[in-house]
Amino acid sequence: MATMLDFNALKLSINKYAQELGFIRVAYASYSHLDTEINHYKEWIANSYNADMMWMDKNYEKREDVNLILEGAKSVIVLAHSYFTKQKHNSNENKISRYAWGDDYHDILLNKMNKLETFIKENYPDFKSKAYTDTGPILEKQWAVRSGLGWQGKNSLILNKDFGSYFFLGVIINNIPFENDNTEIDRCGTCTKCIDACPTHAIIDNKIVDANKCISFWTIEAKPYKDIPEAIQENLNGWAFGCDICQEVCPWNRHKPVITSELNFFPRLQETNFDKEKLINYTDEEFRLRFKNSPIKRTKLKGIKRNLKLLRYEMVGFGYDIHRLTLGRKLVLGGVNIDSELGTIAHSDGDVLIHSLIDALLGAAGLGDIGEHFPDTDEQYNGIASTELLNKTLELLNSYKIINIDCMIILEKPKIKEYKPLIKKNLAKLLNINESRVNIKAGTNEKLDSLGNNEACAAYSVVSIENKI
Repeated sequence: MATMLDFNALKLSINKYAQELGFIRVAYASYSHLDTEINHYKEWIANSYNADMMWMDKNYEKREDVNLILEGAKSVIVLAHSYFTKQKHNSNENKISRYAWGDDYHDILLNKMNKLETFIKENYPDFKSKAYTDTGPILEKQWAVRSGLGWQGKNSLILNKDFGSYFFLGVIINNIPFENDNTEIDRCGTCTKCIDACPTHAIIDNKIVDANKCISFWTIEAKPYKDIPEAIQENLNGWAFGCDICQEVCPWNRHKPVITSELNFFPRLQETNFDKEKLINYTDEEFRLRFKNSPIKRTKLKGIKRNLKLLRYEMVGFGYDIHRLTLGRKLVLGGVNIDSELGTIAHSDGDVLIHSLIDALLGAAGLGDIGEHFPDTDEQYNGIASTELLNKTLELLNSYKIINIDCMIILEKPKIKEYKPLIKKNLAKLLNINESRVNIKAGTNEKLDSLGNNEACAAYSVVSIENKI
C-alpha cells in the first residue's frame, strides 16, 4: 500500500505534468460531504436565482456527495487553466466575452484532464477517477474553495491572489486520499467594485448572483425564442455574448492575469467582437461552420441575432447654420412661418433651424454635412421647403432612431417665445418622436455683430441617435 509520503511525491509529479499541460494551478481537497455548501445552493435555487436553467435544480445528492458519482472517492483534484490573452475588444460594440474568443474550453480541458488521468494511472495503477469542467453535477467553485485554489469573490467567481479570475476550473474526483491543501482567506474585504459596476444589479448580495438579472444569462443561456427583458436590453453595454464587467473592474485582475499558453483560447481570426452586419445575414450553415467547436454555438444563430438586434449605440451630432436677413423674404423656423418683416436669403426656403438639425443628424450618423447632400448649386433644391430636405435626410438615416434633439435659435427680432410650442410640436411630428424629446431655445446676440444687428439669423442643434436593425 502506498504511504502518505508516496502520495506527496505523486502530488509533485502531478503538479509538474499539469503545468506542462498548461494548467496554472493544481490544488487538492480531501473527500467530504458539502453539507454547508449544498444548503446555500438549495437556498439559491429556492429563490429562483437560476432563472430557467432547470438542469441546476437536479442531482442534489451528487452535488453534496461526490461518492455517488465515483464510488470510493477519496479526494478531488482542482485545476485552474488561464484563458486570458493580451488582446482587447476592437470596440465597445457587439462584444464577446473573453472566455468565448477561442475554441470550446470543455473539449480542450477535458482532453488535458484525460491526459493527466492517464499519467496518474501510470504512476498509481489502482487510480480511478471522473473528470468534469462544467459538464456534470459538481459544485466546482465550492471544491476550489475547499482545496485552497482560491476564494469565492462577491461576484461569485473564484479569485486567486496570484492570477485573478480569468481562468477555467476543472475537477478530477478520484480514489487517492490526497490531503487538503491550505485554504485561502477571502481577500475581497470591503471592496464592492463588482457590485457597483454591474449595470443590471445582478449581484444582489455577497457571492450571490441572480441569473434573472445577469447579462451573461440572457445573452448565452436564455433560449433563442425568449425575449430579453427591457431592463436588461437597456443595460447591455455593448455585450452580445456574455459579459466581463465584474471581472474587468476587479482589482485582483489588475496586472495579475497569466497569459494563457493555450493557443486555441486566442481570438479566432483576431475577432473579439461580432461583425454585426455579416452575422445578421448568416444562414444556419454559415453560422455552424464559422463557430464550429466554439462555445458561441451554445446560443445558436437565432439567439445571437436576437442579442445583436437589441444592442443600441448612441451617437451625437452637432449642427449649425446662418443666413442673412432681407426684406421681401419669408422667415421659416422649424417648418413654422414666423410673422416678420425680414426673411432669410437662401437657395431653399432658408429654414436655419431645420438646416442645423439636418447637419446634426448627418454628423451623428457619420454621413457628412448638408452641403454634400443638398448643394445650393443644384437647381432641384431651388426654393424647396426645408421640411422636404429633412424627410430626405431621415430616409438616409433609416437604420437609426432619434433619441432627442436640443436646438438654439439666435435672432434679434421678432421674439420667438410665442412660436416655440408650435415649432416643438412640428419638429416632433416631422421626426416622429415624442415632444418631450424636443427642446427649443431662443436668444439674441445682445446687439453684437450681424446677428445682434438683426442682419442674420442662426441656429445650433445637438441630436442623439441610436442604431437599429
